[in-house]
Amino acid sequence: MCGIFAYMGDKNTVAFCVNGLKKLEYRGYDSSGLAGVQGGALFLCKEVGKISVLEKALASKSPNLQAAIAHTRWATHGKPSQINAHPQVDQKKTVAVVHNGVIENYALLREKLQKEDQIVFASETDTEVIAHTVSKYYRGDFLKAVQETCKELEGSYAIALIHVKHPDQIIAVADRCPLIVAFSKKTKELFVCSDVEGLPLLNLDLYYLVDGETAFLEKGKEPVFFDKKEKSLLKERESRKRKGDDLSKGVFEHFMLKEIFDQAHTVRDAMLHRYDEIHQTAYFKELSLDPEILKKVKKIVIIGCGSS
Repeated sequence: MCGIFAYMGDKNTVAFCVNGLKKLEYRGYDSSGLAGVQGGALFLCKEVGKISVLEKALASKSPNLQAAIAHTRWATHGKPSQINAHPQVDQKKTVAVVHNGVIENYALLREKLQKEDQIVFASETDTEVIAHTVSKYYRGDFLKAVQETCKELEGSYAIALIHVKHPDQIIAVADRCPLIVAFSKKTKELFVCSDVEGLPLLNLDLYYLVDGETAFLEKGKEPVFFDKKEKSLLKERESRKRKGDDLSKGVFEHFMLKEIFDQAHTVRDAMLHRYDEIHQTAYFKELSLDPEILKKVKKIVIIGCGSS
């Protein structure tokens, strides 16, 4: 599990991204990084360790970016290292991508790129094949290159990408992996985030990407969406007014310890309004199950994967 955060607007891009990553640090904390376009070239900063390490490195470089993609990593393909940290880039350093999930056919894609296009890979990650494939298909149309790339990807993934020739654009795609696009009608700011809790305390329109949907983000404009077949899509939006405190570790040293102590009230909150006192059983309105049937249940099997 990894965390993706991207921002495009007139505010301090780096500060927004770093703050977003801090809220997503529970999703991975072995390395982090950020990429944007500056002076017609790709700006890239990646560090091993906690996000505070990345924050310090960015402070020393003081990049001026109108859009950026950022990532906090929990290593799957490739050990925790600066070269394996995201964003990953193509050989020509024109495309940068951040990724959550698994590209199941990455080994085949990697071999194909090495043989047919003479690509030299820098990292051990499955993510790097995405950057190289987008670069391969790019002919001036960034969106089309991403869409062609996604046709070749197998697995579950959420990705956000930038291109050096399109500094005012971000493209996001999600298939069986959580990713949210957010837009402020008031400020025209655009966000991409793995978890709604990572977004700032602003009034935002939220769009949840599913089933291979693509979001095309251009500075100052509302996001545009496409389905897996590249057809224009009218996405349902959820307007939310954020309240309360930001997600944080609180008094705990790290998120895992906090989550251990959170278990009791998390279970309690999940059970609220879902317990039938008359029949003394669980009640799930969404399942439309007869309480008498639920009373006969003797065993529940829960399966999970990854950090579950």
